[in-house]
Amino acid sequence: SSDVCSSDLIVKYEIYIDSLFLLNLGMNLYLLELTNCILRHTATWRRIILGALCGSVLATIPLLLPVDFVIATISGFLMSILGMSLVTFRVSAMEAYLHLLEILTAMTVVLSAVLQYVMRRVPSDMQMPVLGILLVGGFCFLVLRPLLQKDTKAAHECMVTLCNDKTKIRICAIVDTGNSLIEPISGSPVAVLDKKVFENLFCNDKQGDFRVI
Repeated sequence: SSDVCSSDLIVKYEIYIDSLFLLNLGMNLYLLELTNCILRHTATWRRIILGALCGSVLATIPLLLPVDFVIATISGFLMSILGMSLVTFRVSAMEAYLHLLEILTAMTVVLSAVLQYVMRRVPSDMQMPVLGILLVGGFCFLVLRPLLQKDTKAAHECMVTLCNDKTKIRICAIVDTGNSLIEPISGSPVAVLDKKVFENLFCNDKQGDFRVI
């Protein structure tokens, strides 16, 4: 229970932690899978579920503490976003992690805006149950997911030309923004190449001018 006070009004309301936890868990699953679509499915379903559980717990904990409701809500949101991203996605570079936070926050804003739009059209004398809110969120998820997959597929694919002194090969490549692989000696970024493409490009290289990493 908590109180909201003004100069001449005190409103008392109750928060059902179990319902809030379930609601956060469902919404976190939607958010993480939408983010995963944008990142070209770099996270497994196991990590997505673990991340959603972590985010739900972190969002709920501040509400159990004797602090102002607004502070508890904001701190819970920040802790949830940070916790979910760290548990779900394996990102080692700071730049890639900040990009991940931008995507996750943007998806949160979009999904929240759609839910607020729907909730405002529910009659004031009706209370939508948690299951109803999750179903609305699920509908939004089903609409957004194909759109994101279509856009990210075009944005993450391009044609590149690989060449050495004698050979040129033009192939379709994936721009993987989640790839944080680096060569440990020089610190240079590493691109992943198909074995057959590598052999076609460097099969005549007798110098052995490569370094195992």
